[in-house]
Amino acid sequence: PRLRCLTHVVMKLEKCNSSMLQQIIPEAILCCKDFNERCRTAAYNLLTEIGKAMQRWLDKPTDDIIRDYIGLIMAGLTSSPTIASATILALAKIIYEFRDMIPEDMRLLLLDNITLLMTSASREIVASTLSFVKVYITSFPVSVVAPSISTI
Repeated sequence: PRLRCLTHVVMKLEKCNSSMLQQIIPEAILCCKDFNERCRTAAYNLLTEIGKAMQRWLDKPTDDIIRDYIGLIMAGLTSSPTIASATILALAKIIYEFRDMIPEDMRLLLLDNITLLMTSASREIVASTLSFVKVYITSFPVSVVAPSISTI
């Protein structure tokens, strides 16, 4: 219920509240690994809504907004294995939802970071990276994915 409530709050906010975003993004990311499917779905919906809200709030080019948003999410990659794993799953959802808006350099940076994490000793991180790669391959056209195959 809390994540669904936060989703509605984000939808209704008319101005950017970055301090609130910095508090709710980690909670949403952590819930991406929750056992309860409804909780995971609510977390993914909240992350999607935050991305849409940032586009509404900020008077910047879409590329810059997406870069800022993904940058906020990527901060979790340097944390504990559980949080890093949840962050990878959150990034997979974000690239799926915003695939048409992600600039090429950001897409390649994401892929480089995720493939680097594939060599991690943590099983949960590796499992999440494989999920990310699956979403990456299915979200973008062959012409975009083909040059990245050697990296993967």
